[in-house]
Amino acid sequence: MLKWFTLLVAAGAARMLWVWRGRHLARLRLQAFLAARGVPTAGVRAGNSYGWPLYHIHFHSEEERDAFRGSDHYAALLDEVKQVHDGLWIGGFRFDPEQAVILRGRPPA
Repeated sequence: MLKWFTLLVAAGAARMLWVWRGRHLARLRLQAFLAARGVPTAGVRAGNSYGWPLYHIHFHSEEERDAFRGSDHYAALLDEVKQVHDGLWIGGFRFDPEQAVILRGRPPA
């Protein structure tokens, strides 16, 4: 009985590490990517919607957000998000990085 309990606890811990790897490490990777390119952000938040990963990129103003959207850094960010989640399929649909990145013009509360 103790053997099964130990296996169950180990499986739960492995699942928690898998979720942490998928959500938090990806967010930190994108945050470091933007910082290395000198993009001024107020923060990056990770989330999900029906199993699809989402990234909320917060800027200090709407002007910064609009300038970023029109820059080469935005295309590079989409490529980076695509590399992070390469090969993700859910329900016959392929991951689209343009739908996963949400740009916001105000800092998070």
